[in-house]
Amino acid sequence: MVFSKLANETVIYILEYTDLATLMTLSHTSRYFKPLVLVVVRERYDFMIKRYFNSPEDVRRLMKTTQSVFSGSFVLEFIHFTWNWVGRDLDIYATLEGSEAWDEYLLLNGYKESNKKSGAAYRCWQILDVRTYTKQTSGGPRSIDVVVSIDDASILPITSFWTTTVQNFLTADDVVIAYPTSTLYGVGTLLPDHPVTVALDPLIHKYAERDIHTVIWKPEFDTVWSRSLQRRSFLDEETMWFSLTTGTITEGRSCVGDRLYWTSVTWLDYGIQISCSD
Repeated sequence: MVFSKLANETVIYILEYTDLATLMTLSHTSRYFKPLVLVVVRERYDFMIKRYFNSPEDVRRLMKTTQSVFSGSFVLEFIHFTWNWVGRDLDIYATLEGSEAWDEYLLLNGYKESNKKSGAAYRCWQILDVRTYTKQTSGGPRSIDVVVSIDDASILPITSFWTTTVQNFLTADDVVIAYPTSTLYGVGTLLPDHPVTVALDPLIHKYAERDIHTVIWKPEFDTVWSRSLQRRSFLDEETMWFSLTTGTITEGRSCVGDRLYWTSVTWLDYGIQISCSD
């Protein structure tokens, strides 16, 4: 192998310009590449967290204790890090109890709560409320949304997003991609219960400008018996879970803390069915 003859620093430099899909493949198939890939993905994660906080270690520790996750454009940027676009804010998904810990941590780090909206404002029953925190930094203004789940599962609101493109999240140590085949290559499916409207048009165009394209799933493509999406549109049979600490890839389940949150996701009668267990 040519790479094995190079210094680790040189290989890491090359991997820094490599997309996540390729990095995961290298980590999964090569003992040589796995530790080097882990260095790269952890450095990316730390780099992104440092836009908002001084200590990535403290942030990940808080994520673990509160079973919180990051989602939205922050995670999409992590997935498409080599595409040279930057997310505009950070979305933290937490339970009500976890949101109180984040409130304290954000205030201690110089953020101020600037807005608070109920879940009704987002037309999403899975959201209790959304709290926006802002801060001026030398690198410009920073904005963080703490999305409070109505349930004791912090990821519950993520399952209702309008497109599969943003149904992903980062835990303290893992990246979880609900529709890996399509998401990794920049394609998302509009959810069946989200028809194309004027309100969605700016969102579709925003992602198109980032080379992420949205397609519409036609229910007649489903079987008469199930009427379920089942990710068949892009051969996504399983949710993908990539560990940023071990480099392992697990398909078909997602877990935060000790609770299994996402074992099975299908679209039934244009609604989501989630199989959860403790």
